[in-house]
Amino acid sequence: MNDDTTVFASSDHGFAPQWRAVNVSKVLADIGLATEQTSNCRAAATDKAKECHAGGTAQIYINPARVPAADYEAVRNQIINAFQNLTDPENPGKQVVDAIFKKEELRNVQGPDALHPNRSGDVVVVFRPPYQTDASTPGQTIAFSQFFGQHGYLPDLVDLENNVNLHAAFVAAGPGIRKQGPVPGVRAIDLAPTIAFLMGIPGPQNARGKILYRLTTAQGRYKELSILQISDYHGQLVPLSETADTIGPTFGIGGAAFLKPWFDVYRAEAREGSITVAGGDSVGATPPISNFFGDKPTIELMNLMGFDVDGLGNHNFDRGQTYLRTELIPLATFPYV
Repeated sequence: MNDDTTVFASSDHGFAPQWRAVNVSKVLADIGLATEQTSNCRAAATDKAKECHAGGTAQIYINPARVPAADYEAVRNQIINAFQNLTDPENPGKQVVDAIFKKEELRNVQGPDALHPNRSGDVVVVFRPPYQTDASTPGQTIAFSQFFGQHGYLPDLVDLENNVNLHAAFVAAGPGIRKQGPVPGVRAIDLAPTIAFLMGIPGPQNARGKILYRLTTAQGRYKELSILQISDYHGQLVPLSETADTIGPTFGIGGAAFLKPWFDVYRAEAREGSITVAGGDSVGATPPISNFFGDKPTIELMNLMGFDVDGLGNHNFDRGQTYLRTELIPLATFPYV
């Protein structure tokens, strides 16, 4: 390694000591939804649910072949009740479960969107140290664990007096790093764009990470503008419905009421300002809620969502250029380019 090398070093997760193992499979067996398994992510063909665990978290999947859609919510509530009432007889009063999430609640877990399109559990249980899910004892719901120290707890869990800190360690040094004391608020997702910036290569795509200018010797030399962009909106003023996996609740996606809060979140994060743009075809080929009223509701709601500029696509001219120029563009509080 040369003296001109900038080095980043980070742990992949924080740490929480634990010495009690929860047999998640047995909890499901005790409420009649599964047979107890000794291997992770296993289920008998007749089981109504199975669990997959790692560290402080267990994801529980409902079997659509054994649970009719009409019974789905009742089974989920049965699982939730079982874990809400979970106690440790050897430690009366000790909190075993930290949080329980339904699948749809994973859209926001202490900030990040943790919902996977086809792999999130129907119920997700997060335990609290000293409880975790690995090295459980067959036949016992909670027993002494053969491990000491685990991950998989909620990220903001910090109790330094009890050696709990789910924030990962990070250090950086070298000619590209400005000498300074500890820098708060460094996130794992920020490392890749920062490294790409220092190396002069394209940054990661589809990522929320930010360049940590304050770490580098380039601090103060650049301004960063956030560009929030959609295209082919086609007057989708109300949300569409989508499901994650093949069973369970539907989610609202898109629509003005969904987009506006996300725009506001990103605008608040933008250190030095942002612009919100559309790439054309915001009108034309629209649902009745917009089309019936000549697409004027789309323009009015784009004003309320705070768009700064829109482009022109072929569908902008569906009613002819005269209608576009005399009826729609004058309604907009933003320019067209």
